[in-house]
Amino acid sequence: MKLSPKIVLIAAALMTVSAAPAAFAESHEAALQMINPYKGVHSVQAAIQADFATLGIVNVRTEELTLQQLIAIEAVIVNEGDNATKKTEIERIIGEN
Repeated sequence: MKLSPKIVLIAAALMTVSAAPAAFAESHEAALQMINPYKGVHSVQAAIQADFATLGIVNVRTEELTLQQLIAIEAVIVNEGDNATKKTEIERIIGEN
């Protein structure tokens, strides 16, 4: 069975239209990342700030910590151990600023 050029053109157009929403979503997400590339860092800072409250660490602004400190603090938080040990280690990391 031979397909007419008109049918092939319509099929190609339909495939393009059906792929457009996914392509738009990907390009939109990429554009948002270009506008706010630090979105991930802000999420980590907010999570760590909540952990600080749980551990009783006060008067520390995560926005003032370096990326290395945030990474080290996150590693301490996710490791097993009691809160007193975590608090001591985090305070040591903050003191290295």
